Amino acid sequence: MKKMLVALIALSVLSTNAFSQTLEERVADLEMTRDLSWIKWSGSLETRYDHVERERKKDYTDLNSTTFRPQDQTKGSDSDNYYRLWANLNMHANPTDRLSFFGRLSAAKYFSVLGSNGQPSTSFADLGDGQLPNRSILFLERAFANYKITNDLVFTMGRLPTIDGPNKHIALNQQLAGNYPTLAYSAILDGFALSHSLKLDGNAAFRTKLIFTPLQTVNYMGGESLADARGNEVETSSDMFSLLMEYEKNGGSFYRKNLTIFQWVHGENTPFYVNSTSLAPAGPGPAPVATVNVNSDLNVSVDRLVLYSEFEQIFHSDFDLAAQVMYSHTRSRGDLVNCTDNAGGAVCTGGGIGSGVQGWNTGKRSDDLDGLASVVTLRYQTPFTFMNRPKVGVEWYQASKKAYVYDAANVNPINMYGTSGGDVYHLFWNQAFDGGLYMNVGYMYRQQKDMNEAFSGLVGQELKVNNIDQNIYVSLLATF
Repeated sequence: MKKMLVALIALSVLSTNAFSQTLEERVADLEMTRDLSWIKWSGSLETRYDHVERERKKDYTDLNSTTFRPQDQTKGSDSDNYYRLWANLNMHANPTDRLSFFGRLSAAKYFSVLGSNGQPSTSFADLGDGQLPNRSILFLERAFANYKITNDLVFTMGRLPTIDGPNKHIALNQQLAGNYPTLAYSAILDGFALSHSLKLDGNAAFRTKLIFTPLQTVNYMGGESLADARGNEVETSSDMFSLLMEYEKNGGSFYRKNLTIFQWVHGENTPFYVNSTSLAPAGPGPAPVATVNVNSDLNVSVDRLVLYSEFEQIFHSDFDLAAQVMYSHTRSRGDLVNCTDNAGGAVCTGGGIGSGVQGWNTGKRSDDLDGLASVVTLRYQTPFTFMNRPKVGVEWYQASKKAYVYDAANVNPINMYGTSGGDVYHLFWNQAFDGGLYMNVGYMYRQQKDMNEAFSGLVGQELKVNNIDQNIYVSLLATF
């Protein structure tokens, strides 16, 4: 009897401990679920193949971006093939009814790089990234918080969603990630915004945004303030302001949805700070290596006025139409100057590098420039239900030679939204597969007649060229 009683007591204790452990685990799971219920994760993986063909139909001379020496570009053609990969991890959180947060971590790379030119990398290093204690690069593409002051007034701070705006999202077959037109903002910017929303009659809304995105020139070495080529102090921060007004209406008389955006962007005295040293041959043929030092006192102020309008299902058909026009006024002051060569080579002539003064889009130390750029996109959703109704579209982009265009976040071998003095045509096909896989196929054609001689055709003397670039691409995108 005593042995049976002891056994029952032991069994009771063990059962209680087991139940208690299970209960603790369940409580921990419930607490974790509660704590993470306001956090949502998503992401994407994209692979892309590009075939690029370039043809120069006219001889010209520009400046090498490393040695800053004149280099001849002769008539001819070449081609390249690229395989690339992008991975994005998104986090969206609503910790309170007033506060929301969105963040994106991104990585972008070429497939299996054996070696490279122009990057401080070691041959075969890419083949061990993520496994060997070598290096792995992950970028904070965007991270911003929205705080509701009232239901209609929102304050935003952080790394803002200033890329992949219209018209880009149409050809990418993606939802509008940011309501900033590409010809207004064309780079990832940090800053603050204040937004106000007003509901109108007839399923319409009107929104205004005030945006402040200061640009900075930072001395990572610490110590004294930076100085330009003429000894003037370089301002650490230069202001960039913007006003955006947006009208949206659902269910119009001849469209399903309309989005119209007007944006004014003003940047004041942004320094084009360059203080670089590179090794270069002192002259043609075998020669001792020279050190080339380049400094600058160039600064740029710019105003951009952009109007964008998009109509979904115009005349209640399967056609979507979008158009964007941009006017820019640029004030270029200063020069890329003080270029020296310790081997005595004839690097510096006139007031700047190579062939003379190097202003922004000009060969003058002081210049005011006006330019226009525009893009039109037409997309049609086909009736082929057995193929999940793929979409096909066409884009036409044009910019005058003095237009202020610069797309820092461009991923295409042909920088469509960053081309001045030329035209770009783009044909694309958007295909959706069952289960979350998407394919984009496209063809781009660019003809450029005018460019500048330095820094990707943005700075210095004007050049008359006749360059033809063509690009065929296939992109596969998986979302989760």
